[in-house]
Amino acid sequence: MTKSPHTDTMSRTILPPWSEFRKTLGVEQAESAETFDWMLDEAWKNDLQLAKKGIDSIEGARQFLKDYRRPLEQSDIDPMRYRIGCAMGNHHSGASSGIVMNNYTYLLNNWDEFVLKTKEREQRKATNYDKRQIHYSDQDDFLAALKETKADPENREKAVKFADICFNFRQKFGVSYSNEALGQMIPLIKREEGLEGMKKLEEAKERQIEEDVGLLTFLYRCPIRWFSYEGGLSPFSLRNVSTPHIIKMIALYPDYMEHYTAVLKAQAEWGQMRGNKKPTAAFFEVFKAPEVRQEKRYELLRTYPDYDQHIKVITESRDTQLQRDVLGMMFATAEELESKRAARAAQWAKPLSSLDSAE
Repeated sequence: MTKSPHTDTMSRTILPPWSEFRKTLGVEQAESAETFDWMLDEAWKNDLQLAKKGIDSIEGARQFLKDYRRPLEQSDIDPMRYRIGCAMGNHHSGASSGIVMNNYTYLLNNWDEFVLKTKEREQRKATNYDKRQIHYSDQDDFLAALKETKADPENREKAVKFADICFNFRQKFGVSYSNEALGQMIPLIKREEGLEGMKKLEEAKERQIEEDVGLLTFLYRCPIRWFSYEGGLSPFSLRNVSTPHIIKMIALYPDYMEHYTAVLKAQAEWGQMRGNKKPTAAFFEVFKAPEVRQEKRYELLRTYPDYDQHIKVITESRDTQLQRDVLGMMFATAEELESKRAARAAQWAKPLSSLDSAE
């Protein structure tokens, strides 16, 4: 049998698959809403208990948080949200009270899911399940022998080899499982670990997409950043825009696919212009006002009350970029650019000139 390459200080054994093991820890046991005595993390438990006390002290706070949807144009602090944040506990900064408040909003709307995820995380860590469970290299040794036996069940030599590895495992890991039990458990442990790994990868991918969508939202508002000019170029490439990105963007901006196509064409045109700066009308499609069908607009307004204001801000932003950056910088003549630079230099020099005059 191949020696395991891992060097963990904690001795490993063969625990039941997590789906079975967690049942012995009460992970699947339901809890009454907004009770936190079952939590193991004392600091986090205390934060949530103080948050509950603060929310109880403000009439309508609980329903406000359950229904809250962050405005698309966050210009001012919401008075009610600020008041609730201040009630989260005196030991919090503004940022930490916001984190607690966001988590409390989540558990108000997803209590059972919050309980399950919290218990999974805490109990898996408290029991050192992953550090104690049989290492994947040992699993692979066992599964290789099991596969050979199943492939040729009549082969006595392979059957003896499988019996030997089962015996060795019982000795090595201090367990008393039968050959049959080991043959059922270890494949399931391997499968669950694989699914857990895939789940973590999917969650990481989803977090990355959410971050990317934040940048794509900025670029939707400021499409000038797709092009290389004095204002700087976006670090995000159009080649990185995937179907999941587009689906999420269309949910908020129904014309996103048309906008994305316009950016593709405009980038291609921009790359071919070189010194001959004569854009076609298609180039300017990137900066036109967003188009939202009336029925979709009504639907979005139900979720985002400030949606009309948000689209208005984007429209004004694009128009400003078109006039100032595109027409004023990207396609200005050399003489016009020099004149603009001279004007800016003179403007910056004014305070110095005033000081010189005063002397």
